[in-house]
Parts: sequence; structure tokens; C-alpha cells
Amino acid sequence: YVPKQDQSKMINIIQQFSNTVFIDVDRILDEVKRLMNVLVKIVTVLAALVGFSGILVLIACLNLLMDERRREVALLRSFGLSKNKMKQMLSLEIGFLGLLAG
Repeated sequence: YVPKQDQSKMINIIQQFSNTVFIDVDRILDEVKRLMNVLVKIVTVLAALVGFSGILVLIACLNLLMDERRREVALLRSFGLSKNKMKQMLSLEIGFLGLLAG
């Protein structure tokens, strides 16, 4: 490793030892940093796509559950369940699910 201020002196050394391979560590580190930045961007885009896909799946599941819930509520109402009892039942169910979810 040669500090930046001494790199101009390296020209003479490189010319004296022409059979030796000199590696510029700064160039390698810059390339590694560039590649890491590209990888971070790729992972970020993939995470965003996974999150977006998850939201779409969640919306689809909720739509299916809403249709099922409407049929269930209509059936319970046809059996004579009052609106207050229905609200209590749904509140209890939602509260229980909230506790399970944390």
C-alpha cells in the first residue's frame, strides 16, 4: 500500500522492477465499493417487489374473506341474530385476533 501523496514516486520503482506486478489497492477497493452499492440497490429493489407482492396477496385474501363474511353475517341474521349481538361477536373475534397477532 502506498499513500496518495507518495504514488508519484512509484513510477521510478515500477520502471526499475518491470518484472514485478504492482496492484493498486485503491482501485480494487473502489471497485468493491461500487459492486457493493450495486448489490445494495438490487436487494432493495427485490425487497420492495416482495413487499408489494405481499400486499397484493393480502388484499386478495381479504377480498375472499369479505365475501365469506358477508354470507356468514347474512346467514346469522336470517337465524335471528340481533345487530348488537353481531357487533359483540365481531368485536370479540377481532379483539382475540389482535391479541394473537401481538
